[in-house]
Amino acid sequence: MVSPIVLALALFCGSEGLDASAPPPDSLGESPTATPNRLAGEASDYLRMHASNPVDWYPWGDEAFARARAEDKPIFLSIGYASCHWCHVMEEESFADPTTAELMNRLYVSIKVDREERPDVDAIYMRAIHMMGHDGGWPASLWLTPDGVPFYVGTYFPPEPARGRPGFKEVLTRMATLWTQERARVMDVADKVAAGLQTRTQVTLLEDPLPDDTPQRAVQQAWQGWDPIHAGWGQGTKFPSTPKVQWLLDHAVLTGDAVTIGHVRELLDAMARLGLRDHVGGGFHRYCVDVRWTVPHFEKMLYDNAQLLGLYAQAAVAFDEPRYAAVARDTAAWMLRELRAPGGGFMAALDADDPGGEGAYYTWTPSELTTVLGQERGDAFAAAYWVTPQGNFDHGRTVLRRLKGDWDDPALAADRRALLAARTKRPAPPTDTLQVVAWNGLAISALARAGRLLALPELIAAARGAAEQVLAAQSPDGGLPRTLAPDSPPGVIDDYAMVAGGLLDLYEASGSPRWLHAADRLAAQAVRRFQDPATGALDLSEDGRHDLILTHRRYEAGAEPSGAGRLLTVLERLRGLGSATGAGTTVARALATAGQALARAPSQVPDFVAVLQRYQVQGLDAVLASTGPDDPTLAPFLAIWDARVFPHGMRVVTQPGQDLSAFGALANKAPSPDGTRAYVCWDGVCKRPTDDPETFAEQLRAGPRSR
Repeated sequence: MVSPIVLALALFCGSEGLDASAPPPDSLGESPTATPNRLAGEASDYLRMHASNPVDWYPWGDEAFARARAEDKPIFLSIGYASCHWCHVMEEESFADPTTAELMNRLYVSIKVDREERPDVDAIYMRAIHMMGHDGGWPASLWLTPDGVPFYVGTYFPPEPARGRPGFKEVLTRMATLWTQERARVMDVADKVAAGLQTRTQVTLLEDPLPDDTPQRAVQQAWQGWDPIHAGWGQGTKFPSTPKVQWLLDHAVLTGDAVTIGHVRELLDAMARLGLRDHVGGGFHRYCVDVRWTVPHFEKMLYDNAQLLGLYAQAAVAFDEPRYAAVARDTAAWMLRELRAPGGGFMAALDADDPGGEGAYYTWTPSELTTVLGQERGDAFAAAYWVTPQGNFDHGRTVLRRLKGDWDDPALAADRRALLAARTKRPAPPTDTLQVVAWNGLAISALARAGRLLALPELIAAARGAAEQVLAAQSPDGGLPRTLAPDSPPGVIDDYAMVAGGLLDLYEASGSPRWLHAADRLAAQAVRRFQDPATGALDLSEDGRHDLILTHRRYEAGAEPSGAGRLLTVLERLRGLGSATGAGTTVARALATAGQALARAPSQVPDFVAVLQRYQVQGLDAVLASTGPDDPTLAPFLAIWDARVFPHGMRVVTQPGQDLSAFGALANKAPSPDGTRAYVCWDGVCKRPTDDPETFAEQLRAGPRSR
């Protein structure tokens, strides 16, 4: 069988009988271009950025597809997001150009999608891009039949041929010509693409049990491609790969694997010391464009920073490393200062594009340091952060790096504060104000965990505010939206899983049963809405979404965790607390559908590996039954637990009068007459209750075999 990519390339490159200079076909009737166009009323910042384009854009929906079918036109689909640099470039070069817009309006029905709003749409079409031989990325550009099936794909196209890429106007003209003159060939490609997509979404159950060494194989596979000189993976761009690193940190804590501990620490140090981190303002950029972690792509995403906040807070405790705690505090401060919305939720990102030119907001010259700090401190700061007259970036500017020295030097800390105050006077990158529910779930989790581990109650309060904002957006039937904007699309599995996980972390940090009950209800909703009753697979979007060409699932972790995998970890945590929602059959059936991925490439599905590892190592639950909110005997127990990291553990604090009847492991756990009593259980096998903090500590150290 000829592959879809070969056929698609043949479509563009031409073949016998195809005239590249043929004029584009006439349409069935031109449609007027409105200014502003249909995107002006959309909630997405990214879509509204295109509202003044002369392109007759449609948002994703039935209206666009109905028009394409009625007029027998192909669809041009463009997918991007607000902080995407090359999305802005293509908008400025092509979509704002009247000549290009005239072609699009005459020959196509054009649809614009924000991948943050519609990750289900993005996932399907990004899979098509990969299947048809491209690396993928954004902006994604696809040519579809009126039924939504791709027949030609790409990413960024320059307006005219350049750098080995065909010009956008050229591709528009050629694809329209093919649609009218070579329809059979186009439909042949589309049919094969549709068949290929369908094949890749079929569920294959693994019949044989997974070998016990699956977690170890995942670790070995994870370190393939490791850069022993600069840390991280790859010899080009360097990404944080946080879901994978989080699992590797958990594995290191569980097993004491010295190699994994060493690599994880090397990576944490590189990301914190070099160009990925914003040393003045806190937080992390999206990735670095070079192998040495020197020059970042300057966008700053909520989902990256939330995950890195939790990672550094956990590493600070696991490795007893104060500098990781400092990174976590700075990251949290940046999130609260620059991404928190007035209602308590968190906005999506800061843009990569900079009003002063790429990187101008974040980079420095020696003279700028001297102007702000004076000669002596300016020279000292330049030496500490390698700011030179030549610079390491454009126009002699420097991306700050702290290669050695004391991270907590008080004088340098004062310098950073002064530079931050000065930087606020520069034109700032735009903010993507969309509040994505799943990313807020990650923020709730990280803030609650960091607040608990680092004794920062203000972070727990911030997590509580975001949780209240998210839960206030639930529909009467318990459904979550994808974003906190009015008329948001429905949530996907990621939204339910990340928020439920965040609520469990907030319950652990605060002790309020409200968050436990909310997490349990959300997890039950997720199982009902996203688990295929026939196969047990966990789908990305709810069954019956009529605006998608197929059902899609996403088990692999990328920059974000897999929603399906994260839901399983939530269900396992609930099972440990005795909730019926965490029934083992639900998890087991979903794991069976991930069997091939676990057998072939376990490092790509770290949340699923974590569930397997929980079965092997056994989960730990500690119930601290206190006499009330002012119980003075509780603090020593909390200090003992929070001084360590338990990757598959959860501690909860109860007090008389709380309704915990739905959680069998928490029911009937009473305090002692004198104060707090600890109940330690390893996957349902419980040790003797104790009123003594030292005995509690010994039970945690001893593990499941000692009673």
